[in-house]
Amino acid sequence: MYDATRTDGRVQANGQKARRVSAIKKRLEISTFKLDPTHIDVRRLVNEIHRDVRTGVAAEHLDDLAIGAALRSAHINPSYIWLASHIEVAKMHKSLPPRFSDSVKALRDAPESLVLSKELLEVVEKHKDTLDNAIVHMNDYDHG
Repeated sequence: MYDATRTDGRVQANGQKARRVSAIKKRLEISTFKLDPTHIDVRRLVNEIHRDVRTGVAAEHLDDLAIGAALRSAHINPSYIWLASHIEVAKMHKSLPPRFSDSVKALRDAPESLVLSKELLEVVEKHKDTLDNAIVHMNDYDHG
């Protein structure tokens, strides 16, 4: 069995099925906030994801497996679509800097960077505190 706890971004094989199931279950339960839990069978999703995990799978891949499992369950209840979108938003948040101004700087400094206008960069730099404080990341979960 494989443990879905993170070590260098990889799922480790160590015979701890209970720890792996617990980690997957926790990820799903966190993603069900703002959803009616009576419409989502977390245990069934955990079992489906657990079946698909292999040794050496990146821990981040668990999110992709969870998204797929949720979308395959959409015929049961539309709440599974919302669950999949919550997981995708959380995945996106993990991959981006926490502040808008830092994201703009990362885009500016990336070797394959898009060309950002000088004006945009100046506006973001001048108003970075206002812009950063105006963005409420939890609102990303309220789409639809």
